[in-house]
Amino acid sequence: MTSPQLKTFANDWGQRPYRLWLPQEHPPRFLVTGLHGCFMDSQRMALDTRLAELVVNQLGGALLCPQQDRQANEWMGWNWFLPENQKTNGAGETVLLRQLITDTLFQLKISRDRSGLIGISAGSAMATNLAFNCPQLFKCGVFIAGPAFASAQSAEEGLQVMQSGPTSEPTSPPFQLPRALLFHGEKDSVVNTRHLDALQKQWEQSIDPVAAKVVQVETAFSWETQLTTSTNANVFTSHLVKNMAHAWPGGRQGCDFMSPEHEQGMGIILGFFSDSLLPQV
Repeated sequence: MTSPQLKTFANDWGQRPYRLWLPQEHPPRFLVTGLHGCFMDSQRMALDTRLAELVVNQLGGALLCPQQDRQANEWMGWNWFLPENQKTNGAGETVLLRQLITDTLFQLKISRDRSGLIGISAGSAMATNLAFNCPQLFKCGVFIAGPAFASAQSAEEGLQVMQSGPTSEPTSPPFQLPRALLFHGEKDSVVNTRHLDALQKQWEQSIDPVAAKVVQVETAFSWETQLTTSTNANVFTSHLVKNMAHAWPGGRQGCDFMSPEHEQGMGIILGFFSDSLLPQV
């Protein structure tokens, strides 16, 4: 799949490169924003993961992949741990990304209820920053192998909590968050699996706990947890993926941070975006 040209978006908070994949035969039906992890870039986020194939070719959506600047982070990771990126009124990279997404939705004439989000590792953590800062911008989000929201306030603390798990009670959102799909490998040695528990708690705290219903099942793929409301609306589905390390559940053979043997995860992501972002007939 040919990659589109790398462009640059700029506002008062800085500038970042990005790529935008579009279907060739019709206007895009929805938009998914993909945030890469450390040591990745926009092209790898789209192609190594097979996300462009899934979103654009199979579902007919647009895929927006912003790219971190090495001058902002030498590991090419999003600065999810900086306090200015975690404020509910938004600042720094959060505002930059929010404006890029908003402008892209306007350019493509796509409504916010057709806007989705996905990230891995540092990109997943940055995606939670966006979900907490501007939940109205997204119908749904997929969060893979990432730390819980506001679990660190510096780069040093970020590295510590990635290994140990959150050291304090998870920050509670003052509003309902977008519907979520969570993945974490049970053998992840980079980001502690306790972050999956913390993310579940943060999403649970965003709704009326009296109305919440939790269902847990074990499959050959994962230990799965679903949280629904009293009206059976899905709040989140989480997967602690069996025998998976710090990786994307699926992706291309021979690519870093991909786990092709867990390809079932791609089918779950496909169904999640289809159910959340496409008109139901």
